[in-house]
Amino acid sequence: MDALLPSLLLVSPLPPARNGIADYAAALLDGLAPHYRCTVACEDWLAAAPGAAVVDPALAHRLPEAGGRVLHQIGNNPDHGFVLRALRHLPGVTTLHDPGLLHLHESTGESRATILAGLRHAAPGMAATFGAQLRDHGLSTRSNHLLFDLAGRCWRAPAPWWCIPASPSAACG
Repeated sequence: MDALLPSLLLVSPLPPARNGIADYAAALLDGLAPHYRCTVACEDWLAAAPGAAVVDPALAHRLPEAGGRVLHQIGNNPDHGFVLRALRHLPGVTTLHDPGLLHLHESTGESRATILAGLRHAAPGMAATFGAQLRDHGLSTRSNHLLFDLAGRCWRAPAPWWCIPASPSAACG
């Protein structure tokens, strides 16, 4: 019976990671497992996932079968760096749990030039003023996190994908 189910690759942190998205993904697997042959790409590939195999994200590009589905869970913290990298290579449906991703980009080593380019793209009229502290002094201010989401960097992934906000108030692109 399992072989008849479509395959699904979930790219997400899992417990014991201490973030709500890891807990959300584990609960989501409970609902998906009866309908899909689930595999989870997780940075902690020793994490337990109900009804699913867990693999190292570096191997995830080998997994989606023809017609297989890919589901990304992404938030604005360093635990999601591997999800951000996977978005650039594995098209799929994405649940955006945070409306802004600036902290994720900063914490995963994105270059200052790339972040400044993202700021200019996100809000061209305000980037010169509010991006100056970052550009001139390497300082990221609270206003940058409020004004510049950098989610658009994900929207320009090489392959098309969809975004489903985790909450009705989260905006997608």
